[in-house]
Amino acid sequence: MKIPFNEQQTLNYIYQEEFDNLSWLDKQLGIRKATIYTTNELAKKYKKLIDEKKLSKTFQPFKFDQILLTIVSIILIWLVVEAVQNTENPNGWVRVIVFLLITTVLGFVVVNFDPTRNLKITLSTVGIAINEFSYPWKEVYQTYIVIRRHDGGHSSYIILALDTGVTHRYEFTGLMPFTSEDKKLSAFIEYYKNFD
Repeated sequence: MKIPFNEQQTLNYIYQEEFDNLSWLDKQLGIRKATIYTTNELAKKYKKLIDEKKLSKTFQPFKFDQILLTIVSIILIWLVVEAVQNTENPNGWVRVIVFLLITTVLGFVVVNFDPTRNLKITLSTVGIAINEFSYPWKEVYQTYIVIRRHDGGHSSYIILALDTGVTHRYEFTGLMPFTSEDKKLSAFIEYYKNFD
């Protein structure tokens, strides 16, 4: 038996989740750090810009920033080691090379185990797939975007409210750098959700 979708109850649940994430001081002062939108609210400005004829669209992080981060880290570490290291010692260069290899491997591991770096969202006329999970549009009653402010920026989350009464939350911060990722993703969600 399917639970009828209740938007107010779902919003109350999401607000409670966000409230639970606040610090004690923020709770006492009544500071709200998250804003919750439906994707339809955020998509209005960007819907007109969508000129898609494809039946699906995939969003995943651009790998260049990961590669660049690794290269810059290696160069900086190498410069520090080189400055400190006595290169006249025959073992000096061996230590530098071993250190560079270790930092390269660690940099690769850190970048690849960041969950938002491996996020893949595929939108189609049939539904939405996030990583290995698929949700047909007929089972998704509402899609929300939560923008949570914090020191140094914000985090963005997509929440899928399903016809079973369950919500699923995924962070997509940094999925589309240099754009209004929340609005752009919302516009494409609404486009595919209401595809004719």
